[in-house]
Amino acid sequence: MALFSVSNEAELRLAFEAASVFGIQNTIVFEEDIVLTEGLEYTGEGKLTLQGNGAALIAGEEFQSYEGVGAGLDGFGVALITSRSSATFRAFDLELDGNEGRAQHGFELDVPADADGVIKTYFDGVEVTGFWDHGIHLDDQAGAAGGGGTTQGGKDDLTGANSDASLFVKIIDSEFALNGIYADRGSVSDNDGVRIDEGGNGYADVIIRDSEFVANGADGFELDETGRGFAGVDVDSSVFNDNGPFDLNDTDDGLDVDEAGRGRLEVSVRNSEINGNFDEGLDLDEAGKGSIFVEVVNTVANNNGNAKLNGLATDPGGTGIKLSEEDQGDIFAEFINSQANGNDDYGFRLEQFGGGEIDALFESVWALDNRNDVPGEGGRNGIRLESFATGDGEEPEVLNPVFAEFNTVVATGNGREGLRVDAEPFTAMFRGENIFDFVDFSSTTILV
Repeated sequence: MALFSVSNEAELRLAFEAASVFGIQNTIVFEEDIVLTEGLEYTGEGKLTLQGNGAALIAGEEFQSYEGVGAGLDGFGVALITSRSSATFRAFDLELDGNEGRAQHGFELDVPADADGVIKTYFDGVEVTGFWDHGIHLDDQAGAAGGGGTTQGGKDDLTGANSDASLFVKIIDSEFALNGIYADRGSVSDNDGVRIDEGGNGYADVIIRDSEFVANGADGFELDETGRGFAGVDVDSSVFNDNGPFDLNDTDDGLDVDEAGRGRLEVSVRNSEINGNFDEGLDLDEAGKGSIFVEVVNTVANNNGNAKLNGLATDPGGTGIKLSEEDQGDIFAEFINSQANGNDDYGFRLEQFGGGEIDALFESVWALDNRNDVPGEGGRNGIRLESFATGDGEEPEVLNPVFAEFNTVVATGNGREGLRVDAEPFTAMFRGENIFDFVDFSSTTILV
């Protein structure tokens, strides 16, 4: 094991250079705040740990910028730390400060093309603020305009690889705020607090505990999985608030997970807040042959949408919790002791296209005052469930089954009925005291 103690930029740069050639495990211990004039790069094969001890790593006033790489990056700041290694990376008790957009990312992982196995990344007690692009970016998607849809129409100076590797990410007691909001320093649409792009044969598995994703230009957190593997996110006691106002033509979400390959999408959110974001609160999209498995417990998704921009947004709306499944998969969802109130579109919307089914439980759930009062748009429901054998927008529409259990659900004060169901058949179970009206577009409704 190699241990480095650093207190200035020169010592830190030497530590990164040495760690890139040393063996199994390297630890860099910060003695005080350090201001960087140039980005740091790690290319070693051994594990790298940054022990911050409460110190800050800050982009200097004249921080290094891209030169000669094109793709709209020239003249804008590079990342503070870039890893071009498949080794485990850990950061503890460290602040990464982009200094109001002078650096691109706090940490950038460019996955090598020959990577395999599981690449592990840990952030514990880390604060990431003030970067012009994503605060954190883990990139394993190939192409100058890869499926991740990241910076300047695609990727950074070196692209991801669609490698065979999988990504495991653990975020504990950390904060990601005020990233992707600096138009004069390079920010464009879709610059998130944390962005994970996984392609190729691997999967992406993320654990989030006691963390905050707030006031970022685009999504607070986004995972984009385009390969054969699954996308999994497990959240507890975290906050995803006030994200997504930067691009008025494409406002963004609090927590966004997309799976476009063959794999399933699994998300669990417990004891959390997803409030005040400028598009959806929780937005889950599965576009391949896999299914969506969702559990939301003791969580609120309130006041999401862009009406608060007073007409400046070009696509009005915003749903509290939205699940979309296309191409033959199913939706299995449980919402327990949770709320989706005061959103600009629906409170809860589950939509399935292409031949699957919806199986949902709503227990001790509130969906109040979700309206969409935009002239000509009509109102919105508190809860909307849609299941189609046909694809999105195909005519004539052919409905597929929905099974839903409602136990002590209140859905009142919405722009339209508390519940709308498009299904064939619709099988419903009612328990406890439910307070809502509903409209059923099924020709067959079965009460059990």
